[in-house]
Amino acid sequence: MPTVISITEKRDLEWRIKLMLCEGLHCDADEIDPGYRLKADLDMEGDRAARFFKDYGNEFHVDLTELWANWFFYFRRERIELSKGTRLAMAVAASAGLLEWAMFPHFSALMGFVTVFGIFIVIFAAVKIALRMSPPPEKPGMQEITVAQLVQAAKDGKWSVPEEIREWVSKHEPSRPLI
Repeated sequence: MPTVISITEKRDLEWRIKLMLCEGLHCDADEIDPGYRLKADLDMEGDRAARFFKDYGNEFHVDLTELWANWFFYFRRERIELSKGTRLAMAVAASAGLLEWAMFPHFSALMGFVTVFGIFIVIFAAVKIALRMSPPPEKPGMQEITVAQLVQAAKDGKWSVPEEIREWVSKHEPSRPLI
């Protein structure tokens, strides 16, 4: 059964969450509206978002298990991520380049570069074509988290992901928490 929170307690909870947001973002809590989105409006992403949610969960005693398990629907990592096809093409091209260098040491560096680059392009294109011919199941889009959702989760004591994400994950991917 949900707990009943008075209007003053609700405002206090909202104010505390806004203050917590402003600590990392260097802004004024009065400027933050409940409809503000963490990524689009407050520019929260990657490591900063992970730190905020660790502190938020501890401070307001919110169970964030579902959020951590589905983190990639809300935030991207800060590092550059290469697709599996790109990594495969790079690995094969680099291997071919080393093999060419070992077998034909008299070839020029330019010839080696052209060969490696050509192999990379061919494999990369083949992977892209294969993905177009049999695309993976459509994944729900990136989700935005609003200040109002933070307040609601603090009241409920638990973070809940949308049903469309829960269904997609149950059908396509094993649950693996980020943190």
